[in-house]
This record gives sequence, structure tokens and C-alpha cells, in this order.
Amino acid sequence: MLPQGPKPPPFASTGVPSQPPRPLTSLPLPRFKATKDTEWRRKLQARRKIPSEASSKETDVGGAENSIVDNHHRGNEKRKSIETQTLEEKESSERGTNLAEALAAMTEKHLGIDVLDQGKEVSTFVSYLLDTIQILERQVRYLGAINPLIDSRSGPGDGRGIDSKDGEATVSQPQGSQVVHRICCSAKSHEHDGKLYEDEPVTRRMKTPDHPGWLHAESEIFHLETWASIRPLLCFIIIREHRCAQDQRSEDHWQKQRFRGQYDGAASARLEKLIITSSALLKALKQVAEFSPNGGKNDFSSEMEAPYLFLFHHRKKLEELSVSGAYRDVILPLTNFLKERYEAEYAEAEEMILQGYINDYHIPKLFKPNQMLLMKHKGEPQVAFILEKFSPMRGEIYFHGWRWDFNGHDLERTPELGQISMVSEEKTKIRDLVIHPIEFAREEDVQILSQRGIKFWGMRDQVYTCYTGWDRGSKQKYVGKTTFENGHVRKTLTTR
Repeated sequence: MLPQGPKPPPFASTGVPSQPPRPLTSLPLPRFKATKDTEWRRKLQARRKIPSEASSKETDVGGAENSIVDNHHRGNEKRKSIETQTLEEKESSERGTNLAEALAAMTEKHLGIDVLDQGKEVSTFVSYLLDTIQILERQVRYLGAINPLIDSRSGPGDGRGIDSKDGEATVSQPQGSQVVHRICCSAKSHEHDGKLYEDEPVTRRMKTPDHPGWLHAESEIFHLETWASIRPLLCFIIIREHRCAQDQRSEDHWQKQRFRGQYDGAASARLEKLIITSSALLKALKQVAEFSPNGGKNDFSSEMEAPYLFLFHHRKKLEELSVSGAYRDVILPLTNFLKERYEAEYAEAEEMILQGYINDYHIPKLFKPNQMLLMKHKGEPQVAFILEKFSPMRGEIYFHGWRWDFNGHDLERTPELGQISMVSEEKTKIRDLVIHPIEFAREEDVQILSQRGIKFWGMRDQVYTCYTGWDRGSKQKYVGKTTFENGHVRKTLTTR
């Protein structure tokens, strides 16, 4: 029974009569929130049972005449029981210590409270809390079973995931990434066009031999952002695209969809895309970026198509940034993925460009936004402009950019468009392209642009007046003011 304190005064400091103190009687707690055979109870009882069984066996072994032998035997049994208990605790910790069990052991060891003694209120209250913790732990395990996450013990660059088929941890994906699958289909009877799945789609066929079949997958991802948010260790997601067997859309349709920058079930040229999910990795990309990945403003979280031209132009800066350590854990998974899948292709393109040549396979790697291009059509003046974006489509490359123009008062950006045909599979000189980067231009072409620019800017702040009225062609005769005054004003004064 807890001691009663001094009685409060009949009036409080505010002058309002105070209520009589309530008796210190606690509300009755339920004796058990869960069943009596909860995991923490069974393990605690088993831990107590081992020493008690050992001590009961010790009392039957010896008399006074065998006290030395009995003491030696008792010591061995005691050590054996302690070793057994330690081994069980070690195995339990290796399997993953139960939180309720750990709290029960700490309460008994450090506070001296027997949580199994239901005759005391404090023991009943503590056991009630442990039962609640046990129930919450089971709910967490259940939610983890229906939503398998990446192992929380792995680091951001660990790359360990959960295999959707057998539920075992495997190292099947690149570090910090996971592959998902998208089905592209135009069949009206199918309802899987553009849907994402965790498992790779397989072809299902009907019994009729001439039926083309259809793609089918089980684990659908209903909302990619939500799916990625519960997997915080992911740095980026690789989207593998699969065309359904009944997809009859032509290649021209795919090109148009990519040119418009919209997704309507249109697969990419390499059937692979990548999307950044880590906020730290997005911050690192923005820090080194010379342009936006898809030509838009702050468009870093959208899907990038393989072979990932933005990453091709920035991968060396990303490697330098990863050395500092602040972004190392999120950059390394991405750079390792690029080295494993695209390093040979990137190196071949760089070597060819350094030699001043290009072919149809690597020509998209020659251009990038915010790059100065030279457009040189036969019989027309040369034009230099800044590239905003370019789009390969139907055997040609379309360029969208701008250049400065003077409207008589201010400078303004004037849109500039251009296009070139795809080059052959063989090597072609970059300077022979109708549109090519200014760093590959001939010296005489650069001189022409420079001289023209000097003349153009030399006309700045000068005034040129030109009359273009309706009577600009008629002949007019005028007399100067001085001549008029000398010939007419003096004559008038003389006659007077």
C-alpha cells in the first residue's frame, strides 16, 4: 500500500474550493492482454526452468560422505546449465532478439521485478506492456511479410534484395537498385498496357497453335512512387520494357511517342529506362549537371532512356564527386551499374569522337543541350545557335535551339530549328555534318562567324534613318533657310 501524503487545504490558491482528493486506487488491469503462452513468457519460464532442474538433480546425488564429489558435480552441473543458457541466448540473439523478451530480462535483472508474478500490480502492469509490445511486433512481421523490403541491415550500397519467387535474400540486382518490368501492349482486349510488375512477365498461350499468346506477370506495382518510398535503400530503379505478343504498333509509332516525350505504352529503343529515387542522388546530379536530363527544367526525377546520355556526359564528374564521401554511398551504385552495362559502349564513343569521327550508333552521344552548334547549308549563310534539345525520329535528328537577334532596340532570343539525316554505319567526319558542334568546325568557318559578328556588333549604338513614305519617289526642290533670308528678307527691308 502506497503511503498517503498530507491533505491539501480546503481552498486552492485561486480561492475556489478544491475537490477532495481521490483515493489512490488504481484501475483494474486485465491480467493478460495476450494468451498466457506468449513468446516472451515461454522463453522466460524456460530460462528459469533450467537452473531449477539442475538444482533438483543436485540434491539427490550425494550424502555427507561424498560432499567433495557432490560439490564438484554440482559445480559441473551449474557450469553446464550456465553454458546451456548462454548458448540458448546466443542462438536467440543470432535469430533476432525479441523486444518483449529483452525487456522482460532487463526488468527482472536490473529492477528486481518478477514479471510473471501476477499477484503484484507492478508485475501485472509490466507484463501487460510486454504483451502489447509482443502483439505490435507480430503486426510488424506480418506487414513485412506482405510487403517484403530490402534487408534493413544492408547499407545503401549493399544491393541485397528479396527474391519475389522464394522470399530469400539474393544478390541478383546491382547495388542500390532494383529491376521492375513494364508491359507495352496495344491489344484492346488486354488490360496491362503500361503496367509495372516486380516479376518478369512470361508468355501465356492458348491451346490453339496459331494464337500469339500474351504477356502475364503476378506482382503488380500500382504506384511506383509509393512502392519506392517503402524501399528507402534504393538509389534508382531500372525499368525493363516488354512488348506484348499482340502489340501491332509500328516502329514509327514508337518514334513519335518518344519525340513527344509522353508515355502511351510506347517502348524505348533499348527497352530499358532508369529513374532516380534517392533524394541524395538527385541532389548530387543537380550539383554536377550542365543541363537537364530531358530538356525540361528540374526534370531530374523523370525516366531516362538507355543508353542514358545525361549520365554519359556527367559520369566523370559524378566519380569525382563520390571521392569526397558525402555522396559516395548513393553515387557508387549508379557508377558501378554504368561500368558494368555501358562502359565499353561509352569508351568506344569517346574514342571515336576524339578522333573527329562518328557513326549512326554513337551520333546521339555527340550532342548535348547548352552546346553551340554550327549549321552550314549549301548556298546559305552559316548559322551558330545554342542547342536546347534534339530528338532522333524516323531516320533523322531534329534540333531545337535559339540564337541572339537584335530587333533595333534590345537583344532577344530567336528560335532556331534544324535537322540532319542519320549517318551511315561507317565512320563519318564530324565536320562534314550539316549541323555539328562548334569545336569540330573548320578554321575558315569560325573566322567567317567571327568577322561577321564583329561587323554586326560594330553597328551597335549607331543610328540609321530611312524614309519609306508614299511620296518617297517624287522630286522636291527646297531652298535653304540662309539663302531664303539673304534673298528675300533683305529685299523686303530695302523696299520699305
